[in-house]
Amino acid sequence: MDEDLNDGGWVGPTIARLQERYVQPRDRHSPAPLETPFATVSLPEVGKWVQVRKGSYKGDVGYVKSTDSSRVHLLLVPRMLPPQPTYLSQKRKPPPPRPTPKLFDAFAIKQVYGTEPTSHAENVYSFDSWLFEHGLIVKSYDLSSITATVSSIPLSLYILFRDSGHPKLVGSTFPRPTEMGFSEGDEVYVRSSKKRGVVTALWPDSVEVDLATGEGAVSVSWSDVRNVVSLGDFVEVTGGVLQGQRGWIYATGMEEEVVGIVKDPDGQEPSLDSMEVGHPEKCPTPCSHNSLR
Repeated sequence: MDEDLNDGGWVGPTIARLQERYVQPRDRHSPAPLETPFATVSLPEVGKWVQVRKGSYKGDVGYVKSTDSSRVHLLLVPRMLPPQPTYLSQKRKPPPPRPTPKLFDAFAIKQVYGTEPTSHAENVYSFDSWLFEHGLIVKSYDLSSITATVSSIPLSLYILFRDSGHPKLVGSTFPRPTEMGFSEGDEVYVRSSKKRGVVTALWPDSVEVDLATGEGAVSVSWSDVRNVVSLGDFVEVTGGVLQGQRGWIYATGMEEEVVGIVKDPDGQEPSLDSMEVGHPEKCPTPCSHNSLR
């Protein structure tokens, strides 16, 4: 049985029995009742981001799609194990490495597993007893298997969630991508309004920006801000497959929303997923400004 599944539904009834048995009405002579760890447990709100604590998705960040009773139903980026070889005995089989997160693709699944997923609606499939929506897997957890404290999300997962196009995520605020290290006072570009401003406050799911147009401070999502970069800026890629590469910007995209090209010392021309920007004549290592493509 998958370690993520625990359909006992025991949390709610257990709380009720404990309260009925041990929590009695107080008078001025009676001691305070003992608090139990169950007393403050509550379901996270739909639309919030949580982190998985147990099972094959331990450490991953997920979006709360729905809740019922004492369970939380999350949207997660799938980590699907490839078909395992059958020529080795069970004892000799090495433990498979943790799968890389990747959006569900019905055509690729058929090619790899030799089984066609069952289509239920547009971009909704079931395969191997799991449900997939717009490339994301739907998984159910009890409250002990998640934590509602999410300060950031890895850039790789952020990009995959964004690229899924799931209707639930359209317009949703994302946690701060881990590789984004904006600081108060940094100059940024707000994609939605196409305006520049200065960061005045940082929050788990948004950035406060004082717009240069004199409109005052506005709150924008992390996905809506970019570095203000110029030709000749020295940069270092801080996330994605090109992490660690350095070079100078010699081309940028239109409207500043996309960094164009960085030419590294080896003469390659990688596109940036994220970066740190600085000037080598001012600091030996790139200064701490980050941007997303």
